[in-house]
Amino acid sequence: MTSDRAFNEGPAGSTGHTVQPGECAESIAQANHHRWEKLWEFPDNQELKDARESHNILLPGDQIVIPPVTEKEVEIPTGETQHVFRLTGGKTTIRIKLRSRGKPIDDQPYSLEVGSHTSDGTTGPSGEIEATIPVGELNGTLKVGESGKEEEYELLLGHLDPVNELSGVKGRLNNLGFDCGQPDSQETPTTRHAVQVFQASREVEPTGDPDQTTLDSLLEAHEN
Repeated sequence: MTSDRAFNEGPAGSTGHTVQPGECAESIAQANHHRWEKLWEFPDNQELKDARESHNILLPGDQIVIPPVTEKEVEIPTGETQHVFRLTGGKTTIRIKLRSRGKPIDDQPYSLEVGSHTSDGTTGPSGEIEATIPVGELNGTLKVGESGKEEEYELLLGHLDPVNELSGVKGRLNNLGFDCGQPDSQETPTTRHAVQVFQASREVEPTGDPDQTTLDSLLEAHEN
């Protein structure tokens, strides 16, 4: 591939917690008793923020600084009154779009199981599913279709790399049906061919090189 590609080529950030596979700013923040916004807006994480378009799509090996936890004091009256404090687990939103041979899998019943949380519903007009799930879960199971005829999919949550990494390009192409093999950082003829086919499908010059125009089209097609 040529030098036109718009890649970071490796982890971003220079100090702090090392991002592990499946982790994102939300899961790291919850594990360290923060809101994800505090981590993402922390000045020491500006280099990481500049390199990544989304706080929820990080590259394993990225470095993120975790600021100290600030204690919070709450005044309550004493006496016989009972005061209950609840620490709730974090939630996040997952969005999935299902297609088969380029057409949406719409108006189909589905069941999504992530950890102890289960969501049921019907796919939307574009094959979309949107559900609230617990933060930090790495796996899920999605069943789509009528009982006895459903298709089952195993989901790896948080394992999609940033689009400006070759592994992120390959992961999105695979999800869209343009097979380019293992979603790693290795450049292969299969990868180049998949990029060319995708470019042609989006009316982009089929050079096989994932330049910025191609990355923008890939983000639009994949929607993240």
